[in-house]
Amino acid sequence: MPTALTLPDIERGDTIPFTFNFDDGAAALDMRGKTLIFSMKLGAAMDDSSAALTKSVLRPINAPDEQKGTISFQLEKSETAKLIPFADYDFSVRIMTPGSPEDIETTYFNGTVPVKDS
Repeated sequence: MPTALTLPDIERGDTIPFTFNFDDGAAALDMRGKTLIFSMKLGAAMDDSSAALTKSVLRPINAPDEQKGTISFQLEKSETAKLIPFADYDFSVRIMTPGSPEDIETTYFNGTVPVKDS
């Protein structure tokens, strides 16, 4: 079950850095070679393909921070400029793990974040 997370308010048109730490309650999860998927949509029930913003970040297999469960990325100014000001967006942070016969996608964090006008 995903953990509810509170993000700072997002200002449309700003570049926003994020750092997430993943663990299983006892130890850090090795995130090397996995893909982080951050999405924002106007309703939780909305299909992910209709999200207003989706950012996928593939983590390198040789990255030391990712071995400690840490993934950092940023939303660029051009990405947040597409958001509607004064709206609340439902967001999710998912991890895609390569698998056989298919990849496994798990939602770790979710919540709601307001978007302000810059």
